[in-house]
Amino acid sequence: MFEIEAPLYLLLLIIIPLIYIIKPESKYTEFPTLEFVKEKSSKIRMEKIFLHIFVFTLILMILALSNPIYKKVIIKKYGSGINTMIALDISGSMASEDYKPDNRLKVAKKVISDFIDSRGEDRIGLIFFSGKVITKSPLSYAHGIIKDFLNSVNIGDIEDGTAIGMAIASAVNRLNKVRGETKTIILLTDGVNNKGEISPIDAALLAKKYGIKIYIVGVGVRGKALFPIKTGTGGKEYVKVAVKIDEPLMQKIVNLTGGEYFRAQSGKELEDVFKKIRNKEDITHYLVREEEKTKLYPYLLFLSVIILFIFKVIDTVVFLEFP
Repeated sequence: MFEIEAPLYLLLLIIIPLIYIIKPESKYTEFPTLEFVKEKSSKIRMEKIFLHIFVFTLILMILALSNPIYKKVIIKKYGSGINTMIALDISGSMASEDYKPDNRLKVAKKVISDFIDSRGEDRIGLIFFSGKVITKSPLSYAHGIIKDFLNSVNIGDIEDGTAIGMAIASAVNRLNKVRGETKTIILLTDGVNNKGEISPIDAALLAKKYGIKIYIVGVGVRGKALFPIKTGTGGKEYVKVAVKIDEPLMQKIVNLTGGEYFRAQSGKELEDVFKKIRNKEDITHYLVREEEKTKLYPYLLFLSVIILFIFKVIDTVVFLEFP
């Protein structure tokens, strides 16, 4: 839509009809001979054309003085501002093959990758932990890079163990500076906290202080799971290893922060858990109506000047009179 900021200047358009009323007589209005008429008729026609051109450029200049503006309404969609740090256990026990068709870590990586794809307008960060903690990515919209980090991690990249408290504390450290927005931690583990200087409860209290909600997913079947070990010949054989997750502790952590604890005993259950978390922290879009304004007067002035310049050049050439 268009808008005129100085409409009073449009009153100057009243001079347009006056120009046609009081236009000067052509210097070729008297025709002494037929030959003279034939010679000058084309120039007379050009005079009329040039008059129309002059009037057109004058109109453009008056419009420019009125400061016309083109307004374009833009509806922008914004996400809800959910910030999520994902903490993934990459300890040795994540190699257990109770998640068909692969081990726990590989299936977890695939499920987390799909979850990241579903949070297109969220900032997401990534932490890996076992005996120590590595913050692989701070909160970011660069989901493709985060997924690259996720896909490249392997068991054994960090000293073995399970430092759940340190993982939560590291995630809190990344989220505590975010103000006025939803802040969540999703932690996946298949073990019991046995490393680190910060206890899981202390880390949870820190999360509570900053209004950070924690979701914990216990990974692995109940009972015993098949764990692969290498043989002396380079092959692989399996032993049954008890799955130990401190579920009472996990439940205390989530209760402190208003989150929830889930147990996923298969790849399918893990997918379902992430769907539940996605629904609980659903993206709520809001629309903002904005206006984009473009001032048109520079274009009108430029066009009028160009037309007048061309008019002057042609006028000089066509009406040039030689002595």
